[in-house]
Amino acid sequence: MSLSTEDMLVGASLLSLIDSLDELNENISYRFSRGDKRSCYLLSIQDRVNNNNLQIGLYIKRSRKRLSPWRYTFTKDHQHEIEDLLNSTDYLFLLLITDQEGVAVIDYPTLKQLLDDHFDETEWISVTRKLRENYRVSGKNGKLDRALPKNAFPRSIIDFIEKNLGKRETSKNNLSWIKKLINKNNSK
Repeated sequence: MSLSTEDMLVGASLLSLIDSLDELNENISYRFSRGDKRSCYLLSIQDRVNNNNLQIGLYIKRSRKRLSPWRYTFTKDHQHEIEDLLNSTDYLFLLLITDQEGVAVIDYPTLKQLLDDHFDETEWISVTRKLRENYRVSGKNGKLDRALPKNAFPRSIIDFIEKNLGKRETSKNNLSWIKKLINKNNSK
């Protein structure tokens, strides 16, 4: 089996996340699985002592461009895939692999600042980074007023796990407003 550059970069990104997951409490186990679609991954976390579970959706896109700016296209189908992944998990992170430069990690509420709930046939997110600076991110429907730290991946996912694993129901309730908003806008 030959590996494409995309397979290698996605694999390297997931390996970086695995290395960080291994630093969590020894009572915490995890499992990766592939979702229904090519870009969808499911990270299942379990605290064996407290018997708490957490499901995190990872939607991964990669730019083939070697240098900044990196542009990612989101078709209507891609956006529906993201919504479906969110609805089947407790939380969702979008991982934008900037070729061999790194990974810009965006959580779902931040994604909604870039791409709204009205899905056009084709939308986009652009990531730029100057030498020794953080990522600047903009999308078809907005841009972030703050830079994303270059070293936020995988730390932001680990921080989310540490903060929310013991309170799965709380994290579900915190997301309920997002899911209600999605359902409300989808019914229009």
